[in-house]
Amino acid sequence: MASKSGRRVAAGLTVLYGCILLYWMFVGFNRAHFTDYRYNFIPFDTITYFIGIAHKARGAAMLNLLGNIVLFVPFGLLLPLSAKLNPIVWTLLFAASITMLELLQLVTKRGMFDVDDIILNVFGFLIGYVVLFVVRSLLLSK
Repeated sequence: MASKSGRRVAAGLTVLYGCILLYWMFVGFNRAHFTDYRYNFIPFDTITYFIGIAHKARGAAMLNLLGNIVLFVPFGLLLPLSAKLNPIVWTLLFAASITMLELLQLVTKRGMFDVDDIILNVFGFLIGYVVLFVVRSLLLSK
């Protein structure tokens, strides 16, 4: 069980990392302000597309697929350390937050709403959560 100061540190790191990701989602990576709305509401459409072009455009495919997973692993590690909630509750809160950010990208025309980003981001969160669970289990078993 994390101490109160440990929870504060985890919460602070979560906020700091969240701010960095917000910058990346809305400003970084030469993010342009589009004149039209860009969106994908079809699950696995973008994922399938990037897997299909991976042999031609490995960098773009890796950046999109792995980037949308790896960048969200820290939330799976930090959020459960900042407050004790049921894993399903954490996952639902995280998915709702990511969905809101994707919708904000759509509304502001800064990036695009992509349901596949939500899927990949939640998968990254779950990887972090599983890693945390395994590490905690190993440490507590000793």
